[in-house]
Amino acid sequence: MFLTEVNGQNNGVVVSTDNAKSWVPLEKFVESAMDERDDTSTPEYLFLDRQLELFGKLCLARCDYGIDVIAKKKKYLTWTECFLCVTSEELPKSLRAKYVSLMIHLFIDVGDNRCPSLQPKLLFFFNF
Repeated sequence: MFLTEVNGQNNGVVVSTDNAKSWVPLEKFVESAMDERDDTSTPEYLFLDRQLELFGKLCLARCDYGIDVIAKKKKYLTWTECFLCVTSEELPKSLRAKYVSLMIHLFIDVGDNRCPSLQPKLLFFFNF
């Protein structure tokens, strides 16, 4: 698993591909690893890309357990990290879009893990 965190020195996001032994700014990692086509991008970039997709899918439908593990207990992603990635002009649009999706699933569209359609606000009972 690749780790990402906010670098306090320059207020940017850094990524580690070797279990936090060394850190590289995300912009430099993406610049050297990504290509417009997936088949020519490096395996490291594709791994990070798919890891972010997996985080998003684990949190779909307000999955409280996935959100709790990713954002609160393990802190794999934080609001600040997602926000910095979304607002970074140096990151490609496709990666920024993934971070927008993660922001929505991890921090905005959250609830008590109940389907919204099962919580009606107005009921009418009809006797036939």
